[in-house]
Amino acid sequence: MRWTVSAALALCVALAAPAGAQEIDAGRALFLGRAAKTDDPALARRLARLPCKSCHGGDAQGADEGRAPPIDGPSLSRATPDRPAYDAALFHRAVTAGQSAGGRALSQLMPRYPMTAPEATALFAYLAALPAEQRRGVTPGRVTFGVAAPPGGGYRQTLQAALEARLGGAMVHGRTVAFVPVDPGNAATGRQVFAVLALPAGAVPDFAAEGIPALFPLGPLPGDEDPGTVRGFLPSAAGTRAALAARLASDARGPVAIWPEDMAEGLRAALSANGPPAPSAKDPAREIVVLDGTELDGALKTAPGARLWIGWEAIRQAGHLPADREVIAINDVPALIELGGESPLAAHARLSGAVLAEVLKAAGRDLTRARLMAAFPAAWLDGLDLDYTAHPLTGTARVDFLPLR
Repeated sequence: MRWTVSAALALCVALAAPAGAQEIDAGRALFLGRAAKTDDPALARRLARLPCKSCHGGDAQGADEGRAPPIDGPSLSRATPDRPAYDAALFHRAVTAGQSAGGRALSQLMPRYPMTAPEATALFAYLAALPAEQRRGVTPGRVTFGVAAPPGGGYRQTLQAALEARLGGAMVHGRTVAFVPVDPGNAATGRQVFAVLALPAGAVPDFAAEGIPALFPLGPLPGDEDPGTVRGFLPSAAGTRAALAARLASDARGPVAIWPEDMAEGLRAALSANGPPAPSAKDPAREIVVLDGTELDGALKTAPGARLWIGWEAIRQAGHLPADREVIAINDVPALIELGGESPLAAHARLSGAVLAEVLKAAGRDLTRARLMAAFPAAWLDGLDLDYTAHPLTGTARVDFLPLR
């Protein structure tokens, strides 16, 4: 068989082709500990418990804690006095057997993972692509954020105005800050932006799986998310449950009913330690917590005379409140709802712009996604009633209880 020059060149190009998008996506899932679809359940469990990013950082630049070294592509592919450069095969040996490229035993602090060669190759490919991904949406003169808020409500305009008011202009560290729309139902639309703001809370996991930071979701987060990937400024659902359980433990007049039952498990568990009991035939409910406003009327019939505890979203769902009950409104969005103030969506945009401005200032000129997320505790948030050192995910645990009648 005769080989033409063009055929030989085509083969060389194919052999040297960069990693494909699917391989990089698989590697990202391994790096973030989201490899639920791996064929090995033991590997999935180990990655979920000890993901690479937890020690080496979201940018794989290493960390002082545990003396974790940088493992991004440029660092691995660069020979050092202690070892030659890594390739995919040597990297596979390192993550499975704990041997460096030079054959030295790696620290026992580094977990060993039962990865196949293709899985290790995918992770190696992702680490090579990670420096570029960390700076996605950043150019020398511009940083571009996606905004997922519903169009038509003026969210982006309010956000931009609030950011510029805090910065004293549209630039920070020599870059213009720009905002473009993204589709919250399609995480792929966020791949070219630096981070995404104002996602529905339910859309956050899809964007996080793409490695895209999610800032200031429009609803409460569950409470178990990684602050290196997600930051909000509303109390989490878990935080609201804890605050409500504590308030009921101190203020309840008797047994507490929670409606509907299929949503009651979390709050009932929070109450179980030292809170008031559930109602019984002998001891009926004196308090009722309604978590789903569409069932308000039916819930009230089960607890006649009981004081009603209900959140703003449930009030919105119900569209009304009973005239013959004491009502305590659970304000789990105190930063957004001040009676007589602006709309919650406008308040969300205003606070988002102010916090983002300060975090960008704290993150510095050498901007990466990991540096942005790490800058939250250091940002100067004077007057914003947020503290990301005390509350890394949400900046606050404040929940207000407002008697409405």
